[in-house]
Amino acid sequence: MAEVLVARPVNKTRKCGFVYITLLVLGLLFVIIGVILLFELKSIVHSDISKKIPIVNGSETYNDWVEPPVPVYMTFWVFDLVNADDFVNNGAKPILKEKGPYTYREYRPKEDIVFSKNDTLVSYREPKTYVFIPDMSVGKENDTFTTVNFPLLPTGNGSNDGVYTVYTGQENLTLYNEIYQWQNKSSLNYWTTPYCNMINGSVIRSLYVTFSKEETIKGITMYRFSPPPSVMQEPAENPDNIGFCTPDCLKSGVLNISTCRQGAPVIISQPHFYEGDESFVNAFEGLSPDAAKHATILDVEPVSKLFLKYDYIGLNSQLTIYTGAALNAAKKLQLNFYIRKLTTLVDTQHLQNNTVFPVVWLSESAEITDSQASEFKHKVIVPTQLSIILPWVIIAVGCLLIVIGLAILIYLLISADQSKQVCINMK
Repeated sequence: MAEVLVARPVNKTRKCGFVYITLLVLGLLFVIIGVILLFELKSIVHSDISKKIPIVNGSETYNDWVEPPVPVYMTFWVFDLVNADDFVNNGAKPILKEKGPYTYREYRPKEDIVFSKNDTLVSYREPKTYVFIPDMSVGKENDTFTTVNFPLLPTGNGSNDGVYTVYTGQENLTLYNEIYQWQNKSSLNYWTTPYCNMINGSVIRSLYVTFSKEETIKGITMYRFSPPPSVMQEPAENPDNIGFCTPDCLKSGVLNISTCRQGAPVIISQPHFYEGDESFVNAFEGLSPDAAKHATILDVEPVSKLFLKYDYIGLNSQLTIYTGAALNAAKKLQLNFYIRKLTTLVDTQHLQNNTVFPVVWLSESAEITDSQASEFKHKVIVPTQLSIILPWVIIAVGCLLIVIGLAILIYLLISADQSKQVCINMK
């Protein structure tokens, strides 16, 4: 029997062997690199972003901290008492007509800046200036309205709340811009309990927020937070608020701040007594609480884990903005006058005693511009998202290379086996 020799593609086989080995090695290398980056890259990106946040003299963050680039607006709506004569002379239910908005651009550059304790603390004053914006208002600054007669205690241009001392974040980033002292005091003396006298972002009272919902602002997904009802609940519903009873405890939804305002009978609440006791709303015609219009909001950017610090309760609140992370916030606050019958004043004889009378409500708001939103995406969101996505892409590419390499290996093994069978059969 004649012997038939089958030629084997030796060179081709060797080349394929080299290819599959290369693919397997590269694939394994990609997977290892991807796994390492999966645990390390996000930390590296966050570390790089975090280094830019602390208040350091001369840095971009410092300049934006001194003069925040995000425009801040103070907007007012006044309550016009339509039936003033009938209300005063006959004790009729007051009819209110809301007039507004009247909008001012707010400027509050920091002055008298002094660093201390190895630059871990910084002190400053923050004089406020307001410029009327006619295009964002329904009328003129000298428009008139009718309300009860009491001093609003306005603060004019150039006024400030005193000296703030805050953490720079250089030693501990989580303390960035947290108030260390106000007027050289680490606590207030307005209230009757240590909890209520804590200085957590405000020189009036402390406050906390809870998650509300997701929002999208200029193409950026945000987590929205708002103060829960418990913040302004009466002590019977929230015992932590017992220290705010000065001198008496009021119903839920309002706070007597006369102790902070030289004894002036000023009560603060959310606009239209939003989330307050129904009796406050029912005492007037013309009030209509609405969460969309009257709730204080705080928006947090969840991807980068950076957040907007917004100290927003009190008449002299402080708006603090992270460089590149301030997206949207609005403080909503209403000023009310506490009416009591006085035997010495004839005009009060027909009035309902202990009435919390709304005079004006305001919104102090800040939202980044389109260009600032674009810059924020470029500097923060894109690198952060890449730090999450890129490792998985590298791992996927590595797995694909390994699969292709294994496929070539299996093909070569099958081909070799078939070649052997052909030789045997021919023999």
